[in-house]
Amino acid sequence: MESQRNYYLCSRELFDSIAPQNAEICTVAKSLLSILKYSAK
Repeated sequence: MESQRNYYLCSRELFDSIAPQNAEICTVAKSLLSILKYSAK
């Protein structure tokens, strides 16, 4: 049971460090898409 709790804490920390990066990537991707759409006109 203890190892399961440790795994949960570890994966949560990992997620907390990955999540902001994912948000950044999404923002960059969205702005790239709008630039591409704009330049395609």
